[in-house]
Amino acid sequence: MQVPSYCSLDKHFKFIVASTTSAIYLKLYFSCNFDLTYCQPCFLQVCSSAEYHHNEAEQDLNALYLWRNKGKGMIRVKRDWIIPPIRVSENSRVVPEDLVQIKSDKIFSGEVIYKLEGPGVDQEPKNLFEIDDKTGMIRSKRPLDREQHSSFTLKAFALSPSGERLENPTTIEIVVLDQNDNKPVFTQKQFFGSVHEFSVPGTLVMSVSATDADDPMTENAALGFSIVGQESIPPNAVNKTMFGINNQTGAIYTRDVGLDREEFKLKLRVADMGGDGLISDAVAIITVSDINNHAPQFHPTSYNIKALENVYNVEIGRVSVIDRDDPGTGNWEVKYTVSHDPFGNFAIQTDPVTNQGILTVVKPLDYEVKREHNLILTVENINSLSIKVPNLRLSSATVSITVVNENEAPYFKENPILIQVPENEKPGKLLKSNIASDPDHSELRYERKALQK
Repeated sequence: MQVPSYCSLDKHFKFIVASTTSAIYLKLYFSCNFDLTYCQPCFLQVCSSAEYHHNEAEQDLNALYLWRNKGKGMIRVKRDWIIPPIRVSENSRVVPEDLVQIKSDKIFSGEVIYKLEGPGVDQEPKNLFEIDDKTGMIRSKRPLDREQHSSFTLKAFALSPSGERLENPTTIEIVVLDQNDNKPVFTQKQFFGSVHEFSVPGTLVMSVSATDADDPMTENAALGFSIVGQESIPPNAVNKTMFGINNQTGAIYTRDVGLDREEFKLKLRVADMGGDGLISDAVAIITVSDINNHAPQFHPTSYNIKALENVYNVEIGRVSVIDRDDPGTGNWEVKYTVSHDPFGNFAIQTDPVTNQGILTVVKPLDYEVKREHNLILTVENINSLSIKVPNLRLSSATVSITVVNENEAPYFKENPILIQVPENEKPGKLLKSNIASDPDHSELRYERKALQK
């Protein structure tokens, strides 16, 4: 098929159609202010013909005539060809690869030598491109890597055999097209997160992230996240799918009810191409943390304890509670309160290891005054109960304390005992009585001993 060399649209620009490749090029003339951003769509009609309609059709339109003038002596046009970026796929197996051929109008008046300069040619990274100095064909010499260099800006020169510049240099832009040659990579091999037990479905747990070295403006770097495995610790404690992940953001959330104090190990996967391309895996460890949803309960709820009278600052017994929250935390630790102790004889403290209540006498007990004490103990957690727990009364226990009598020694009420006796008092006269007392109210027996000199 043969096509016309060009179709004139107006006096400022033309679209050029290559006769052998059907490639369409845009050419500007003179000093028009042509802004592509404000162009309306153009509809071209390309016709086939058995013969050429213009002399320009006899020229090679596979080549770009970058420096063309209008054939009027040495008049220099102010607008030359608009050269679109040359797009080259990275990792091409066809090397060397012809990219584009450039030509100068000066070839019609003498020999032209073409030269190429810039990054990829004579600047780092060197030796990626070359130009045939006779034909103007630009080639790639080695496979390109977009992740290292995404584009190259080169300068093309048209020179005489003596090295004189025949034209001003023109810019050649080479854009490296991305291939999906990099798989996505999670930013961590293991991610760690936590969520409260009994959290409602949809609760955010954590977010994971990944990167892809491919072009972020292409599907090659469009990432899709998924969960491909769930293990509970201890094994098989949970058989439901408890977690989900946002395919686009990597946010992990709860999917079902019933989370208790377990640990979960999730196998994560990320894939490019929106989830259908290259893949990488990672692991998320999720700990289900305790909330204070169990109030402590006395077990048992009644105690009988004996305590010696006249002894204080000693432990007389212990009480126990059960709390099903996480041991060692404020949700498990308790504090006790003593009531029905009007004289403050007793105190109770918490054993931090066992959570037991340690009951002590802080003021001496007197068997002769009170032989039994009945205390009421209550218990509560250090931390407040969760609002998810019904508002119940504090657990309580009764403690009956029997005071054990101690055989206390009798004592004289006076020492020394002073007795005044009138002279000439008759024998048998009662001089003094009730001179001694026994705390245990036992019957006393007296003995008289001679004073030692």
